[in-house]
Amino acid sequence: MPMHESAVESGDVKSVLLEWVAREDKHETYCQHLVDYRKQKKAERAMLKQSLAILSETKTKLIEKRRGILPWYEVAAALGDVQRLSETQNKVLRKELQAHERLVGEMYRWVSLHSAIQTQPNANTHTWRSVTLLANPESRLLGKEWIAKQMYHNMERMLERYHFPPEDSTEEYSTDEIVFDDDMDGSQGGYTFVQKRHMEGVGTFDHVVKYVKNTLLELQCSIPRYDSTLPKLVHEESQDCLMQSAFVTSGNEYVNVLVGQYESADRFVFVVQQIQEDAAITQSIEHCRQRNRMIWGEVRRLPGNRCRNRGLGLVSQLFSTRDGPLPLDEDAREWGFDLREYPEHLKEVWFPRLWREKMTREHARRK
Repeated sequence: MPMHESAVESGDVKSVLLEWVAREDKHETYCQHLVDYRKQKKAERAMLKQSLAILSETKTKLIEKRRGILPWYEVAAALGDVQRLSETQNKVLRKELQAHERLVGEMYRWVSLHSAIQTQPNANTHTWRSVTLLANPESRLLGKEWIAKQMYHNMERMLERYHFPPEDSTEEYSTDEIVFDDDMDGSQGGYTFVQKRHMEGVGTFDHVVKYVKNTLLELQCSIPRYDSTLPKLVHEESQDCLMQSAFVTSGNEYVNVLVGQYESADRFVFVVQQIQEDAAITQSIEHCRQRNRMIWGEVRRLPGNRCRNRGLGLVSQLFSTRDGPLPLDEDAREWGFDLREYPEHLKEVWFPRLWREKMTREHARRK
């Protein structure tokens, strides 16, 4: 090959190599550019995600903050509601305060009339204290609680006054007697029938307590001619074991008894008080006759599944507000026995005997 042609061919190869090298450099530069571009985009995406998270958190905080701030009209409406509620509550509280003031005034006057439980009668003199109840429901309930609790807490003192044996005595003690009073509601010649019991009960504690509860009005309250079907002028029971029942018997006797019952595991006590004046009774009872009555009864649990009964009953002669005490003969007929066959000077002796016989038959029939 000639020298000139060799030189030309050598130059062509060099040019080709240089061109190839240039293309490779350009390709590498392009690839590196792509790598850098991807890294940049990746970094931008990461930054955008971070910014989005920050913005979302900021938005949430702003929304919560905005929620805590009410518009002025909502605030004004809420304040108006609060004002109206406050005014309404103020009116209610004022009414309650006035009601409490009236209640306190009523109870002050009432308690001043009932400052102590009447501890009479005795063999010498007796004037029954008139027991009243007000019409207002709150003062009425307070009055009932006061009367019953006074009688309950004074029971032992009353039994001692009437010469009962000691509480734990095994003595069997049962008497019925008439005590004539020098004065009864301003009239001469009234009597009080005094019943006293201290004896072992017939049956278990639970049996006797159940019997007493089932015969409270029928037998325990000493109400002649009692009939459970009699229409009630008042019949009220409370959760505090208080019961009041008022009615007129077929013998035209007005009965209004308050009964309190107090029970524990080993002791049951009931107390009875006649209510002479009751503001809740609107019917006229002036034509009726009535009695004063105060009764204490107790059942105590004894060892060996036994029990002991104690009781004191003070029941006055039947009387009317117009005529005073009724004759003994008429009162005996109300109880269901007759005194006319006995001499006048023996009637007060026979009355307790016949009364006990009558009550014994009634208890036997009920059991």
